Amino acid sequence: MSKPYQEIQGANQNPYEIFQKEHPEVAARFNDLIEARRALKGLDVKAKQLINIAIQSANRNPRGVQMHAMMAKQRVQLVKKLSVK
Repeated sequence: MSKPYQEIQGANQNPYEIFQKEHPEVAARFNDLIEARRALKGLDVKAKQLINIAIQSANRNPRGVQMHAMMAKQRVQLVKKLSVK
């Protein structure tokens, strides 16, 4: 049975920073992919964050899930605030 992600990487380490340090060329291409996704038309910011939550869940990255959930929630709050005015 495989170990939980936190045990393998350590609870205080940022998985993305580890990725960038250990595989800088792959990380650069990954960043290109993220930028391409951001440029997609037809998806609002909230939908893009929900996609990120799914990716982070599949990668068993609770920090990533929390971060993108918070960003999606902030987006919903901003839209509600703007629609009231």
